[in-house]
Amino acid sequence: MIKKHAPMKRPCRWSKPWWTPELTQLRKDFTCAARKAKMDPTLTQDVKEKKKAYLSNVKRAKAAHWWTFLENVKKNDVWTAHQFTKKRLGVMAPGGHAHISASSLNESIMQHFFPPNPPPVALQPPAFVKLEEKDKVDAMEVSQALQKCSNNSAPGPDQVPYGVWKGIHTVNRHVIPKLINHLLSWSIHPPSLKDSLGILLPKPAKENYNSFASYRVIALMQTFSKIAERIINQRLIKFAKLNGLYSLRQTGSLS
Repeated sequence: MIKKHAPMKRPCRWSKPWWTPELTQLRKDFTCAARKAKMDPTLTQDVKEKKKAYLSNVKRAKAAHWWTFLENVKKNDVWTAHQFTKKRLGVMAPGGHAHISASSLNESIMQHFFPPNPPPVALQPPAFVKLEEKDKVDAMEVSQALQKCSNNSAPGPDQVPYGVWKGIHTVNRHVIPKLINHLLSWSIHPPSLKDSLGILLPKPAKENYNSFASYRVIALMQTFSKIAERIINQRLIKFAKLNGLYSLRQTGSLS
């Protein structure tokens, strides 16, 4: 009854857009024949024929969807089409073939991209300073910072996207300013907010991707840390402009 009145076409946005009900039936026929062949070896030829029919129809469905996509491509879809035509990379882990375990590969990656830092300089413990009203972060500053934050940006280790902070700020405009003002009062950026996820991305047009030099690292920081840093950065730029420490370089056109 539920399937009759609410048929499921695409369960999620990651579903295969080229999949058809015909392929579903062919896959059922193939898997059913494969189970029967386990009990009766004389049915092996029937399994081969059903498998061949299933795979050939999958290939045709993919091709038909690809040409339909190209015929109806829009301006912003050009780059998507280009990504599908690019050659797939082979080895996606630098030096992966030279390591016998994932832990040894992880250790080599960390040593190459994140060498040990020198011992930190001893600092005095932070002292609490009561902020004046003019120095406190207000809701307007937070709103301006959140407007420049995309909901599609990948979150950091805490897996909290910008959409969560935007929702919090919509419900209560005092939460985020109070948290940031607490950091400013102690003049600290807690180590817990400095944690990030390092993602290895292959550099384009490399002969091979077996060496670490063929990759670069991007750091996915925690979204709250980036919101606070964006607000402090805007304040520093404003301070630099008012005190003549910030200037824009003007470039003239060559005649």
